Amino acid sequence: MDDLSIDAPNASGAVTSFLARAVVDEILPPSFLSDPLVKQLGGPVIEKAVQLLSREHCAIRLANCWGPGDGRPVAELKLVMDQLLSEYLLSRELDEATVCVNEMNAPHFHHELIKRGVKCALDADTETDVKNMSMLFKFLSDNDVISSVQMRKGFDRVSERSERAL
Repeated sequence: MDDLSIDAPNASGAVTSFLARAVVDEILPPSFLSDPLVKQLGGPVIEKAVQLLSREHCAIRLANCWGPGDGRPVAELKLVMDQLLSEYLLSRELDEATVCVNEMNAPHFHHELIKRGVKCALDADTETDVKNMSMLFKFLSDNDVISSVQMRKGFDRVSERSERAL
């Protein structure tokens, strides 16, 4: 876990969710998490996985542990993103914007937030809005809210869109 955490700061949470979800999906038997050797090697990760599985309606809660697999339409996520970005440019509250990004629970879709943020800042047509959007992106990246992969993918999508427009 120590090695994983170097490259992925949230590795502990991801492994915890993976193990709990594997039990729910019947890939691992529940007894796996009570095995003394597994408990010794996994320590807090195993304890947290057991806690996740002991919650009420755990199967339903764990069904969405990797993000919205709940059938929520992409259009809805895009609307939420646009509202979040517009509100951020008005308030300039980095912490509140971070909470909103996390509440979307769509880490695989953060590239869209980057693309829409660039468009939003450029459409606002003020240097202040461009700087503030840049500050938001830096803050989200520095705090591991948005991965470098999603960041790069978002900027690549902006670049591709610009090239098609030419």
